[in-house]
Amino acid sequence: MLFALLLTCFFLSGFSALLYETVWSREFAFVFGTSELAVVAVLAAYMGGLALGAALAARWAPRIRRPIWVYGVLELAIALWALAVPTAIRAIRGVYLGWLGGLEALPETLGWATHAFHLFGTFLVLVPCTALMGATLPLLARHAVTRDDQIGPRVGILYATNTLGAIGGTLAAAFVLLPAFGLRHTVWIGAGINALVFAAAALLSRAAPSHDAPAPVRTGGLPWILPLIAVSGAVSFAYEVLWFRMLGHILGASTAAFSTMLASFLAGIALGSAFASRFAKTQRAAGLGFVLAQLLTASLAWLGFLAADRLPELASALGANVNSLGPGALVSLLSLMPLTLCIGTTFPFAVRLLARNAEEATASSARVYAWNTVGSIFGAVGTGYVLLPWLGLEGTLMAGATASLVLAGLAALFVAPRRPLLAGAAVAVAVALTLIGAPRPDSLLRHSPFGSHFDGEFSYLGVGRSATVSVVQTGERWRLATNGLPESLVAPTGYPRNLTAARWLSMLPVLARPNASDMLIIGLGGGITVNAVSAQVSNVEVIELEPEVVVANRSLPGREGGDPLGEPRISLRVGDARGALILADRRYDAIVSQPSHPWTSGASHLYTREFFQLVDSRLTEDGVFVQWIGSAFVDAPRIGSLLAALQDVFTHVQTFWVQGALVMVSSQAPFDWKASVPRAIAAAPESFAEEGIHRTEDVLAALIADEAKTRELAAGAPINSDDHNRLAMSNHPVRNGSRAWISELVDSPPSLVHHLDDLDLAVLTRRMWRMGTTQRVKQLAEVADSGTQALMLGWLLFENRQPQRAAALFRQALAADPTNRDAATGLALVDPEADLGGLPAAARSVALGRRLPPGSWNELRALDDDLATWRPGDLLYREANELRARWRFASGEPARLEEALTLVNEMLPRDYLPRHLLLRAELLWKTDRRDVAAATLDALAQLLSARPAPAIARRAASIARSLSPPAAASVITGLEQEARRQPRRGAAAQAR
Repeated sequence: MLFALLLTCFFLSGFSALLYETVWSREFAFVFGTSELAVVAVLAAYMGGLALGAALAARWAPRIRRPIWVYGVLELAIALWALAVPTAIRAIRGVYLGWLGGLEALPETLGWATHAFHLFGTFLVLVPCTALMGATLPLLARHAVTRDDQIGPRVGILYATNTLGAIGGTLAAAFVLLPAFGLRHTVWIGAGINALVFAAAALLSRAAPSHDAPAPVRTGGLPWILPLIAVSGAVSFAYEVLWFRMLGHILGASTAAFSTMLASFLAGIALGSAFASRFAKTQRAAGLGFVLAQLLTASLAWLGFLAADRLPELASALGANVNSLGPGALVSLLSLMPLTLCIGTTFPFAVRLLARNAEEATASSARVYAWNTVGSIFGAVGTGYVLLPWLGLEGTLMAGATASLVLAGLAALFVAPRRPLLAGAAVAVAVALTLIGAPRPDSLLRHSPFGSHFDGEFSYLGVGRSATVSVVQTGERWRLATNGLPESLVAPTGYPRNLTAARWLSMLPVLARPNASDMLIIGLGGGITVNAVSAQVSNVEVIELEPEVVVANRSLPGREGGDPLGEPRISLRVGDARGALILADRRYDAIVSQPSHPWTSGASHLYTREFFQLVDSRLTEDGVFVQWIGSAFVDAPRIGSLLAALQDVFTHVQTFWVQGALVMVSSQAPFDWKASVPRAIAAAPESFAEEGIHRTEDVLAALIADEAKTRELAAGAPINSDDHNRLAMSNHPVRNGSRAWISELVDSPPSLVHHLDDLDLAVLTRRMWRMGTTQRVKQLAEVADSGTQALMLGWLLFENRQPQRAAALFRQALAADPTNRDAATGLALVDPEADLGGLPAAARSVALGRRLPPGSWNELRALDDDLATWRPGDLLYREANELRARWRFASGEPARLEEALTLVNEMLPRDYLPRHLLLRAELLWKTDRRDVAAATLDALAQLLSARPAPAIARRAASIARSLSPPAAASVITGLEQEARRQPRRGAAAQAR
């Protein structure tokens, strides 16, 4: 009964230990960042403390007469030190900044002095606490083992129970405590558990007999097992790092996903230890078991790797993805359980091999634990820094399997029974693995945690220290992903350019502050944001966490915009953005933050109030901070929490909506878009024209929440902070219901009502339609006078190809204001009988051109001079350009075809419509630019999947088949499928 109660206490010890590890890893990231070396420093300090504590216990625990009482005291000391860790971290931060901070510029890479401080600081803070943790197992073994046949069983069950507690702790932290209470309160809960264990141990110690005679300190069993168990620990952590990297393609990289994988790994170890404890009663049985465990570990690791390519199918069958971690846990268990069961058996076998009798159990368990933990440190560090980057996934697997087989062979030399048979088995398995090898799991590497699969060939695959970076050719574009998470779509030169949130990120700060000259961009991604930086910005610094992302970007020949880091004004820093900004005092006119998915461990700390405060301290007086977040990653409460954090730091915060992304623009100085946008465009018109931005209306059409609306969205929401990061601690990073609240936000009564003066409302309406926010036009019209309302709704109906209803509204607008030129122009376009006499020549030319019968190319050509007066951004620029391009296309003259292609290319950034893409493909086909024609057809196929137009699809498919060589089979198939679909929007879909 007493032993069962002690097991309960030790379960709680493991539970609280994993709570602390989860919290401390995040708290140190706030100081040192999440670069791979900073993460390793925390892991090394945590594991090193465990090893140190076990080593000290090996010397002193056998002499302790009341081990349960001392165990309880250690638990109380753990609680007290855990409560002091936040204060110690703040002290370390002060020393860190005093010694290494104050740099004039961001460090290009963190130097060895910085890394040394990371290691020293984490050891100084964590080792006192983790050393106490490491001493607890030997102390309980001192009490629990009283007979020789109890050495393996009781030590094994203690180890298994503590590991089961760790499983409970990691799951509770990720799924319950951190989301509900945050970091600080989770530590208090852990400390409370330790205090409860102290009280229980104090009571239990009264019922436990005192150990009168000190046990011998030194052990006399088989000392060769210590280096073997150290290597075994290194190999087990190598497998853990390898499998976590691969399973990330199924479960993602959130805290919850990591905890799910860790729990699966620990579950196998716990069960394996519990299973082996029943058989580790003699040294002979333990020696045989250790050899067999290593043989099975190598074999099952190899077989599991071979089966890894089937994991996407299993995940799909079970419904496992980043949204469904329950099925994902089952995938993780099925993948890891056979391997981890074998790994878990090694600890009780090793303890029994080292201990000759019960008196040596305490010291033996401590020494085995210490050696195994030291090996684990080297395994984790060596795998992340050496094996994975140098050998890749399959090479790392083979290295681990080889090490396990060597361990089996060496152990067999010390096992008397069946020695030749065991040694022969190890050699046979080694030969089989070498001959067959381990093919790269390409199917798994193409799989996304969102459940999608990237078809196509790998253009690049790099296994980095913190992520596996892949570039897969999808159609005519390249999809860049990290650990399976899609980061960017990179287009080749000549690919038609559509509205892209990534480009707006670097343009918005310049549109707000035309004099901006220094910009920092956090996160390279696919290089699109960097390539879009306006020409007047003279200095651009880019900081990227994973070096393989940089290599991947530079590996794409013929990409649009060229090498994003190739311009002299652009400089690269490799490292964690938060850690680098802490060290440098440099100020910027603009900071753009586009980190990876906000729930991933490497990016979530860049979405908190404390990070925003750091950013604010690095901005000039009127500097601008631009924050990106994908709408699929948040729901209403979490976006409210994010906005509340921004508003707690910045005086002025506004929100834009661009192609499915929310873009928050923040500053301590007010925004005046009507004044700043024209100045910015005038300074670098070509830069903004590439994104279809030619006037103020083009920018304000994307504004969905001004400062008042943003305050309304954030009202009552808790602030997203380091302590309670609601974006990071989400059990489900992507919500199925997110679209509903986004639609409500985008379509809510718009903030533009305060900006209508001096705006061309017809142009604004057409731009908002282009950006997919037609409901906002209706909401905006409702707050306008009757004439303005009729004008805006008339142009909206014009875009939706409802000419009769549009005509009625244009007449209504003219009745309210007969001088309304935009209404008269609209009426002339939709009513063939409308009088054109009062229209300016430019508007009249468009109306006349649209009224001409098909084939009237000479008559249309005669209107060209008047049509050419419409400039990009003008009301009828699209219609005028279409007419000018059509007669040039019909002429067939090479020079005219080139002119037509130029006109279409000018239109696409503003009006990315199927008919424009089809015309571009036809022009490229006629001018024998077939590669670019294929890219255009690929873009058209993507667009038609959302805007079906069977007639356009049929024509496009025929062009694709006529190319030499034909366009990609996937493009032709997609176009043919669209050609057979019924349009959902009738004539409007065909026209678009």
